[in-house]
Amino acid sequence: MNVDTPKSSIDSLSRLRIQRDVPAQAASTIGRLVRWLILLCLVIGFAVGGVVLSQRQGWLPDSAKLLENMRPRPEVRVAVVSLEKGRSADALVVATGYIESRRQARIGARATGRIEKMNVEEGSKVKTNDVLAVLEHADLDASLAAVRAMAARSKTEILEQNVEIQRAERDFARAEKGFASRAMTPADFDEFRFKRDAALARKASLEAAQQLAEARVREAEQLLENMFVRAPFDGTVISKDAELGESILPGGMGEASGRGSVVTIADLDHLEVDSDVKEDFISRILEGQSVEIAVDAVPDRRYKGNVRKII
Repeated sequence: MNVDTPKSSIDSLSRLRIQRDVPAQAASTIGRLVRWLILLCLVIGFAVGGVVLSQRQGWLPDSAKLLENMRPRPEVRVAVVSLEKGRSADALVVATGYIESRRQARIGARATGRIEKMNVEEGSKVKTNDVLAVLEHADLDASLAAVRAMAARSKTEILEQNVEIQRAERDFARAEKGFASRAMTPADFDEFRFKRDAALARKASLEAAQQLAEARVREAEQLLENMFVRAPFDGTVISKDAELGESILPGGMGEASGRGSVVTIADLDHLEVDSDVKEDFISRILEGQSVEIAVDAVPDRRYKGNVRKII
């Protein structure tokens, strides 16, 4: 059991004190806050005044414009718009396609040979039967000369036989007179008659030989003509497929051992457009119907045409 003594009571009383400086500290804190608020208001006021003055003097952009510039801008895409006029605007069907020549062919030789001469280049204008290229044909020239000589020999043999026939006819005429006057035996008369008939038969044989020789001449001429590559129609050379000295194979047998064609020509005076039309619009198109064609290479012109075929 604890018993309070007078000394302990005095110590307890001495520790009991009233703190009178707390309100003073609180007042000093509030004062500092007030001063900071006043300073902050002054700074804001100076800042706002500076901004307003700068805007009036033109040093800073207008706030409305500044806010407008800060807004996100919409994306703008630029496109080219074409205005359709006239028949293009009233067209029943609009379709795109490719321009092609009406006639186009790869021209080759009808016989095997090596190119000896080229007469055209890309872009050359040619007419029907113009010689595009020539193949080597020295051996055919010799063969043609030989058969022509044989044909000429056949003609001279026929001329010679005509002389023989004239002599046989005269001998036979004299034999007839002698036989009629009984100055000649029947055997001698038959001999003159047989000579005349033999001369006529030989002439027929020589004429047949002449026809054969002339046929061989035509054959040799055709073989020689095959060495000349000619244009089948009027057109323009758009591709040169072989060069001087290359071998040509007839029928386009491939390029393993030779070229199949010499040049490619096209009739550029007669062009056509090959285009695809949707099935929904095909019923609007008729054969012979007039059309208007626009070409990208010539944007300021329109060409007239007609529907040739619907496939």
